[in-house]
Amino acid sequence: MSQFCKMYGCPNPNLPEQEYCDTHYLRPYTEHLHPKKRLLTAGSILQTAAKHMEERAATYDQLQGERSIGKTVTMFNTLTGAGLTDEQGWLFMTCLKMVRAQAGRYRADSYEDGAAYFALAGESAAQERI
Repeated sequence: MSQFCKMYGCPNPNLPEQEYCDTHYLRPYTEHLHPKKRLLTAGSILQTAAKHMEERAATYDQLQGERSIGKTVTMFNTLTGAGLTDEQGWLFMTCLKMVRAQAGRYRADSYEDGAAYFALAGESAAQERI
């Protein structure tokens, strides 16, 4: 496989931004392993989730990172009358990532984003319920 991802500075222009080729995406975590035993660890998934959160802070120009759930939940509640909290909005997004993790080929970002969303749900819970 000669495709590489933009996330790590790869030159292939055919992959959308922040998309990963399977081989290159695994390489930073598994270069020391035999090619047939390349597995991500829970720790590497959490580290990458934290990195994604930091990158989204720059992308969305918010010092604390991506915190769009408040506006999203307000819009959803206005549209549906559901009455979700921010915590419930993040939990909803976690469920979305859990469903996506079971659909099609393995994609590490479903697990990374799911970990990040669950952490954000915990943050919201602490703010809303303590």
